[in-house]
Amino acid sequence: MPLRMIIIFMLVFLAYGIWEETGGEENVFLELEKKEFSAEETLKLTLLNQESFEIWLGKPYSIEKYTEGEWERVPLDLVFTMELITLPPGEAFIQQVPLEGLKPGRYRIVKSVTDPEKEKPQGIYSEFRIIEQGS
Repeated sequence: MPLRMIIIFMLVFLAYGIWEETGGEENVFLELEKKEFSAEETLKLTLLNQESFEIWLGKPYSIEKYTEGEWERVPLDLVFTMELITLPPGEAFIQQVPLEGLKPGRYRIVKSVTDPEKEKPQGIYSEFRIIEQGS
């Protein structure tokens, strides 16, 4: 992997919380298998690249909770490997996300993707709810 790509990839994730949040590139979609989960479940996300070019992403994600009219990042005690994943046009990336420890409420999962030409990361997200088990 060229040094330039490694540096760009590292900058993408260092700046993870700084970019202007848009909800996603126009043709990149973050889909969840369903919208309601218990905290004992594992969420399966699918990131679809419907652009005409490849996009870059990694394993890191964040989870935010909607509280008092604002999205607040949920502290996660996780460690991610920092590999660069290139997702060609028309391809999908699937990731399992454990939800243990989340209290009932409104959440969203946030992933960062980068257009290699623009070299500017964008956050894409999808909302879900944690419900009481048995609800």
